[in-house]
Amino acid sequence: MKPRPSRAGIGAIGFVIVIALTIILTFLVYYWVNGNVGIFENQAEKIDITAKYRQLSISNCPGNCGGTILIVKNEGSSYVEITDIFVNNKLWPKDRVWWSGYPQCDTSNLETRPLNESAVILCPSLWAYISICDPDGVFRPGQHYEIKLVTGRGNIFTTIMLSDK
Repeated sequence: MKPRPSRAGIGAIGFVIVIALTIILTFLVYYWVNGNVGIFENQAEKIDITAKYRQLSISNCPGNCGGTILIVKNEGSSYVEITDIFVNNKLWPKDRVWWSGYPQCDTSNLETRPLNESAVILCPSLWAYISICDPDGVFRPGQHYEIKLVTGRGNIFTTIMLSDK
């Protein structure tokens, strides 16, 4: 007769793994309930595009041309940097995007900058105006436009805009 291999150790190993997983999950639930899992929450970027409208003349744009203005608010708990803007899946030239906001988180110091010199910096709970200059007349009345804001972390926030009639 051939000797049979012993299987008594397999059940004990499985039991130890289940106990270890239970302990780990208990600690995770404890920290989550007590709000101590901030490392996961700080990585989440939350942007709210509160308004979007077409403007016939924007003072920041070259030659006071028209374009689109977005009002963007940081609803998250960490800084957000908007580095690129796409209109209908085409990268919009950075020298045609201006923004006004509070990059130093000081609400008494409103700054206006072009996107080609500095990313849009959104401090937690603060907002910025983003002017998308359109000297070539791409934004036509009555048309839909998909506008994507791309952050430094690679997150994409999309809005659909219907240009005024």
